[in-house]
Amino acid sequence: MTPVANKIFIYPVKSLDGVEVDEAELSSGGTLLHDREFAILDSDGNFINGKRTAQVHLLRSSVDFTTETISLRHQHRAEETVFHLHRERKAINRWLTDFFEYPATLHQNLDGQFLDIPELSGITILSRASLDETVKWHEVTFDEARRRFRANVEI
Repeated sequence: MTPVANKIFIYPVKSLDGVEVDEAELSSGGTLLHDREFAILDSDGNFINGKRTAQVHLLRSSVDFTTETISLRHQHRAEETVFHLHRERKAINRWLTDFFEYPATLHQNLDGQFLDIPELSGITILSRASLDETVKWHEVTFDEARRRFRANVEI
C-alpha cells in the first residue's frame, strides 16, 4: 500500500494549535510557509513549550494570516481575545504574561525556524496508525495526540 498524505497542518505559533490546510508552500527556511513562524519566549529567551511548561497545553489559539490576527483563550473558558499580530504585540505579550504568570513575549521569524533543532528540522511526517497507537497507550483523545505531536503531514 502506498502512503498518501491525508492531512497537512501548519503550526503558526510553536507549541500551540495547528491549522489544517489543503496545500502548503515551502519557506526559505525549508519548513512549510507560516509553520512555527511565531514562538513564545520567556525573559531568558527560552521557548515556552509543553516540554518545560505544562500550562501550554491549556492555551488554545488560532491565527488568521489574511487578517493578521491571533485569537487566544484558556481551554476551559469560552471567551477568546483577538489581537492584531503586529499592531497589538504589547497587548499580546501582556495577555501571555498574565496567562503564564511570568514574563512571556511573542516573537516572529519569517523563515519558520522556531524549531527545537532548526538546522536539522523541517517538515514532519506522521502516520495515522502511529496516532491511533498513541491514543491506546496514553489514554488521550485522537485530537489531543495530534495536538501533542504537531506533525505537518499525516499519512
